[in-house]
Amino acid sequence: MFKYAILFISLGAVAFIAAQDNGVPPFLAGAPPNVVSSFGALIQANANKPDSEIDKAVEAWVATQDASIKTKFADFKKQVHQMNSEAEKAHQAALAKFSPEAKAADQKMSAIAANGALSPQQKGEQIDAIMKSLPPSVKSEIEKAMQG
Repeated sequence: MFKYAILFISLGAVAFIAAQDNGVPPFLAGAPPNVVSSFGALIQANANKPDSEIDKAVEAWVATQDASIKTKFADFKKQVHQMNSEAEKAHQAALAKFSPEAKAADQKMSAIAANGALSPQQKGEQIDAIMKSLPPSVKSEIEKAMQG
């Protein structure tokens, strides 16, 4: 859904993206179809809400599920935390090599990504707008860093 990566991945955002791509979040792999459908409906109902509200809705939904899903969700949360830690390390390494212009753009995009009051769609749109407004050399510098 989003052309540019968002560093700070919330639980709701990951679930939202999986639902948008008609995928199933890892914690629902093997779950009965009615449970997957219920989760999909939850995500659709909250799609335009801020990340913080999506996270709360997901947590509340998981609390009503069986022990297997609760366990898988707890593991999923650990994985998301680990992904965020690794992404931040890579981000800091890339920042050290950025030009001043790329650092300034990155600072703006990181603030957007970390803003829990924005929906995943709003974050994607705002980050995309910043990327489109950058000079080609700065845009290329950031895109190259994002590719690893």
